Amino acid sequence: MKEQSNTLAAKLSARGITREQMAAGLIDGMLPAPNLEHRILDKLKGKAGGLSLIEVRASLGAQKGKAKAEFDQAVLSLYKNRRVYLDRHDHPLRLSDAERRDLVFDGAGTYYVGITLRGDFD
Repeated sequence: MKEQSNTLAAKLSARGITREQMAAGLIDGMLPAPNLEHRILDKLKGKAGGLSLIEVRASLGAQKGKAKAEFDQAVLSLYKNRRVYLDRHDHPLRLSDAERRDLVFDGAGTYYVGITLRGDFD
């Protein structure tokens, strides 16, 4: 079992996923998407005031379905790992269902509209 774990860790390491990320991803039920995370971070560089999450997702081509779910997971992973700040929507229930679906939802009642790179990662 240890050999299989080391083999998997080596394969994931080649894709930029650390053992810590792998363990955190397995706890959450899915592995993080480091390439998407890196692309999101690249979009935020030089944007001191941050960006709209809808704008970032559109610029990366993650529009609907699985691509949106992967984008949301990558954004929440970056937030969990303290790489970005997220701006909460202050009244999401005033939005239509379609408008809420465009936002990043954490599954616990919070909808996010904006994202900013943390200053310590500029």
